[in-house]
Amino acid sequence: MWQGDGAQRQRDGAQGQRDGAQGSEPRFLSGKVVRFAEVGSTNAVARRMAEAGSPEGTCVVAETQTGGRGRMGRTWHSPPGGLWFSVVLRPAVLPRDIGKLSLVTGVAVTEAIREATQLPVMMKWPNDLVVHGKKVCGILVEGRWRGETVDYIVSGIGINVAVDIANLPPEVQAVAGTLVPPHDPGAAPLRERLLALVLEKFGLLYRRFLSGGFLDILEKARLYSDTLGREVESACPGGLVRGTAVDIDADGALVIRTCSGDVRIVSGDVSVRCAGGGYSGQVGRW
Repeated sequence: MWQGDGAQRQRDGAQGQRDGAQGSEPRFLSGKVVRFAEVGSTNAVARRMAEAGSPEGTCVVAETQTGGRGRMGRTWHSPPGGLWFSVVLRPAVLPRDIGKLSLVTGVAVTEAIREATQLPVMMKWPNDLVVHGKKVCGILVEGRWRGETVDYIVSGIGINVAVDIANLPPEVQAVAGTLVPPHDPGAAPLRERLLALVLEKFGLLYRRFLSGGFLDILEKARLYSDTLGREVESACPGGLVRGTAVDIDADGALVIRTCSGDVRIVSGDVSVRCAGGGYSGQVGRW
């Protein structure tokens, strides 16, 4: 659900920087938007900026990523047509609460996409958004902390707004979706509208989270969940867990009811049982 390290720094090639702090650019917590034509990873750029002292709310947006990452270091394919961005956060929370920000981010993006497109987007625990079973968005929350002090968090968001699925690898095509066709004339304004809506809604929910309102946000995550009530399996350090996803608890963990009792899944791959009896749709594969 979230990843972190000590004081590790990452290098990332970025081309075509454009400072978006002026004019009618969208804002998150009064932060500026910095745009690039191409980067290796918006999360890596945002982390470098955070380590250099960039304030909370700084948002890094790229037209393409050459080294986009999902959970567990998996490749995130980020061609033209998508919305790829990361936001710097400096929350006054304990490291154990950072994982909740995946759900906070997911609710914000879900509500933004629903408002902008009227599509029935749903949340697949812990960090994916799907439309009719096809993945249209992924979220990666990572950061740095020392002991019980959080230095910064970066919330990375990738949305397939108008991506040509046929140009993705075959194994990705099977699970990927896009909000509108790649040559839709409204794709460019839709990307800008989504960026503004996500930053607006994320800002409101983030403030609520910091003021102790996570349980209200959690209720929305449960409402939008495409995982709860489904037969699932999860590959955990202790082995494979199979059962019914029955809850997302107050810590953001998925609760799976098995024949031997309830099991809390804090992080890991979760697959949903298909009609034919197999399991598909692993979290974070692309």
